[in-house]
Amino acid sequence: MNTKFALMNYRILTHPKKEKATVIFYCILTALGTALLFGSAFVSAHIINSFGSMSAKAVGGWGLCYILTEGLGVLFLGGALAVVPFLVLEGRGSDTAVNIIGNLVRFALCLFFLAVFVFSYKPLFRFDNKYSALSGDMIFVHDCLSDNSDDLVTVNNAKIYGYGKYDKSTVEKCEAAVRIRFVDEAGKSHYVLFSHDDYYAIFKTNAGENKEFNITYFKNSCVINSWAEVQISAEDWRTSHIQSLLDQNIEITLSVEDKKSGYGSTVFINRPEIEFYDVEHKHHLIPPEDDIYFYLKRDGEMYEVFSASSKTKFNDLTFIAQKREYGDYEITLVFGNDYIPISNTIRYTLDDGYNFSEEYESIPLKR
Repeated sequence: MNTKFALMNYRILTHPKKEKATVIFYCILTALGTALLFGSAFVSAHIINSFGSMSAKAVGGWGLCYILTEGLGVLFLGGALAVVPFLVLEGRGSDTAVNIIGNLVRFALCLFFLAVFVFSYKPLFRFDNKYSALSGDMIFVHDCLSDNSDDLVTVNNAKIYGYGKYDKSTVEKCEAAVRIRFVDEAGKSHYVLFSHDDYYAIFKTNAGENKEFNITYFKNSCVINSWAEVQISAEDWRTSHIQSLLDQNIEITLSVEDKKSGYGSTVFINRPEIEFYDVEHKHHLIPPEDDIYFYLKRDGEMYEVFSASSKTKFNDLTFIAQKREYGDYEITLVFGNDYIPISNTIRYTLDDGYNFSEEYESIPLKR
């Protein structure tokens, strides 16, 4: 294929003198098309490297430059190739039919390269398939150019939506930017565009799970203008977190379920879903000092502690009974390795290893 293309170019460049103007035109189109495509690559790299440090208007201006250089580059190269059949057919005389065929071929090639640009265009700002590659970038560029320096939205103490639960709307990436979903104190969502470097800075450690941010972004394009992490001490966060757990009025219950096969039944301690542990941090390893536990006492003395963050049902009482460790048990949901109570307490008597009573006593949490 390369050999044929080289031979074709050689024939064009050695064409008779009367076609030299067309040859020069072909060379100019080829050079311009190549230069513009190289230029579009440079513009693309500049947008990616400078995103986050530019205003929305600057992003829009460079984005428009990228679209134009990419499009004109493809069209110039398409135009150059469209000249080729004209030169080939031109050497066969001025037959009307030949000229008509040549014109049709050139027109078809121009349409072909226009289609190549539209359908194989590499988007910089498309996050989903709602729009085509080209139209998505054009809409975003329009939004950027319509943002003025005072078209800013400021959100204080914003949290990252659903951090840790891998909701696909939390973080969406495109070639030039990363869109992160924040939630303000009123529960309203804000979708803000950051550079890839800023994204890694925000999510570089699991410490980001407890972070809050003050962000300012452009209203129409949602391009970030400035952001800063709100500094919260570990002690302040812990105090606030314990209070939020207490405010949920968590109540644990006991239930007995018959086994579908075999002898006996299973006793469960059930806790409700707690957003921090079952949604935001479902797939994360929580440090012991921030975990929740089922705290068991037997006959008034501490018996065992079981982690409760990874499950809402706890059936270890069944295995305790099967070991014939009978007695009066108290079960409470607690927080941290200093075992701060955050729920009611269940009193339950184990006196059989297989058949369990459904009767238990619930003691409210004292605050």
